[in-house]
Amino acid sequence: MDRIPLQRLPEQARQLEQKYGWSTDLFLQKFEAGEIGDEHELFVWYALAQGIKDWQRHPDSLV
Repeated sequence: MDRIPLQRLPEQARQLEQKYGWSTDLFLQKFEAGEIGDEHELFVWYALAQGIKDWQRHPDSLV
């Protein structure tokens, strides 16, 4: 899998939001509650969401 530059994480998440029709926040609620499947793409979205959160909290630590 190719590396995604940090600046592109939100763009990648938006693409998944459009595909599934959920905001990332709603996706996280559903994912963490076990309400949706376990497809690889959903785990990628989860990782993107966590990366975005970490980046927003500690922008200098992920550069």
